[in-house]
Amino acid sequence: MLYAHVQRLSLAYHDQKQTGDLISRVTTDIDAVQTFIVSGLLSVLVDILTLVGMIAVMFYVNWRFTLVALAVIPILFAIVYTYTKRVKKASREVRKHEGRLLSVVQEVLGSIRVVKAFARENYEIQRFEGESLETVEAALKARTLKARLLPIVNLVTAAGICAILYFGGSSALRNGLTAGSIVLFLSYISKMYKPMQDISKIMDSYSKADVGYERIQEIIRADDEMGDAPNARIAPRLKGVVDFEHVDFSYGSESAVLSDVNLHIEAGTSVALIGPTGSGKTTIANLIARFYDASAGVVRIDGIDVRTLTQKSLRDQISFVLQDIVGIVALRRV
Repeated sequence: MLYAHVQRLSLAYHDQKQTGDLISRVTTDIDAVQTFIVSGLLSVLVDILTLVGMIAVMFYVNWRFTLVALAVIPILFAIVYTYTKRVKKASREVRKHEGRLLSVVQEVLGSIRVVKAFARENYEIQRFEGESLETVEAALKARTLKARLLPIVNLVTAAGICAILYFGGSSALRNGLTAGSIVLFLSYISKMYKPMQDISKIMDSYSKADVGYERIQEIIRADDEMGDAPNARIAPRLKGVVDFEHVDFSYGSESAVLSDVNLHIEAGTSVALIGPTGSGKTTIANLIARFYDASAGVVRIDGIDVRTLTQKSLRDQISFVLQDIVGIVALRRV
């Protein structure tokens, strides 16, 4: 579903996103979510059920000691909650750097002929090493945060056990509580604290899955700026008369590429657009196929506003001879 949604998004969306980052979201982030669901989620449910069961048994045995043992729970919750937020932030940075690194690799391998033609191998190696170093630094920062959590949790649980020993010893001296009862209760406490420690260990997997889910949702929630109009219709058999009527266009916040363009092309004729790079030749072709919508004005084919037609039915009647290698390979396969 995510892969299909990425393909449905407009070129304007893809122009703003790095290809490597999208690949990371479709692969690594989904894998993190799946890993947590398959392994981590079941462990969390088992630990929660174990924790609830042990608390119930401990209340039955001695409710006063149980309240003492549970006194550390708010502290543990606050620590785990705080560290989880920090770990999520660090994991998000790691994912961002991994996406940039993957984008560098994708760009270089996709343009390897250009790299070799201009002898840019050393420059690209240095660029890769720089991105790789930033990724490692971000990963080490996240790993440091994760490594601190478990020892802190162990210290807090040890403090809880010490509190039980103190109150248990005092009760034994005052009320004649047997040593066997204290040992039994300490055994229950260790079984109660273990699920808490296990949950804190799973925070690493949870943080990765949570960050991955957020990054996936960012794509899912992205609006398709070039979606078909609610009343869009199937394009009839087109002859190919193209008209631009006072068309303006700009890519995002950039200066206008086209300004008040009026153009008429008869069906069956051949037209060559000549001009320097950035003069709008490719943009005109993109507007005809409705890869983008004009900022102002109207683009018509056979007198029909292209925005009133479904994109698929329009492009089914348009042929492209693309410059990029992937496009050439795809045409040959057809």
